[in-house]
Amino acid sequence: MTAAEVTAEIEGANIGPILGSFSDPRFVYANATLNGLTVHVVGSYW
Repeated sequence: MTAAEVTAEIEGANIGPILGSFSDPRFVYANATLNGLTVHVVGSYW
């Protein structure tokens, strides 16, 4: 896959926030951006 295809796949997955575990119930969010040929994937949790 090209970098653009990977970014589109991550962004287009339409997966909502991922629920954590019982001991850490925060949600995990993923975001991908394309910068030239580099894909930046950022995960954050709240």
